[in-house]
Amino acid sequence: SIHSVLFVHFPTKSSGYTTEMILRLVRDHLHFRPEIFEYAARILKQLPKCFSTIHFRRGDLDYPTGKIEPSAVFENVRRLLFQSEYLYVATDDKLDDFQNSFVPVFEKKVQVITFQKYINLVPEVDPKWIPLIEMVICTQGRIFVGTHFSTMTAYIHRLRGYIPSTPNKKFYFTSKTYHH
Repeated sequence: SIHSVLFVHFPTKSSGYTTEMILRLVRDHLHFRPEIFEYAARILKQLPKCFSTIHFRRGDLDYPTGKIEPSAVFENVRRLLFQSEYLYVATDDKLDDFQNSFVPVFEKKVQVITFQKYINLVPEVDPKWIPLIEMVICTQGRIFVGTHFSTMTAYIHRLRGYIPSTPNKKFYFTSKTYHH
């Protein structure tokens, strides 16, 4: 599960392991299961060639400054979005709340799509894998806008850096205003 925490403890400095070695070990040997990429590929095949992505974190985010109202997020990022482009939104917001708050604000400029639209393409998926699949989908957007202080956003940024086909590796956040 993405919410699991792994601690590696080396009791003495004489163990010979450095922080860099541990980070390299994690980077090189801990990966998503192949099924995660296969499920994401099914959905990506249905998306238009050019789309943008955003991680709109709501749920139990520990940092209140990370929770920004949809209208403020829209004002911050609207200049990054193309008129009428598709915007894939990865969110943990309850569906009704999302449909009533986020969608009306953003549909002034873009066509909002979520995992729920494509759930029929992956009917056998374990619900715990949905955030992982969404991470992979978010790596393929023209741009990615993330929620500040979110570990999911941080990992999507990291994945975008590793995947050669990612078109734009710049970091954008919902909490910052962009003028281009």
